Amino acid sequence: LRTVEGARVHRGASMLTLMAEADVYVGAAGVTVLEAIAAGLSIVVCSIAENQRRSIQFLQECGVAAFAQFWPETMASSALYVCSAQRATALPIIDGLGPARAIDE
Repeated sequence: LRTVEGARVHRGASMLTLMAEADVYVGAAGVTVLEAIAAGLSIVVCSIAENQRRSIQFLQECGVAAFAQFWPETMASSALYVCSAQRATALPIIDGLGPARAIDE
């Protein structure tokens, strides 16, 4: 655990515990971002692998701070922006009703 300008930076910790305590997820656009969305967190993400590019494009279309590559300063600024009380918005992308919609189709 390390604190940088009021933000806690974790490595190797329990994601479930961290997400329960967090306001925003800042990281890569892999599977963990889906967990963050499901947890109701605001997100700031970047692509660190080719298979994440489609996710980045989709998230950008949803108005998320999603970047094609790792830009630490830009991502930090975006995280501060979404953390402000007036700006915090979680995506309603994952609502838990996907299986029911699939059955209805």
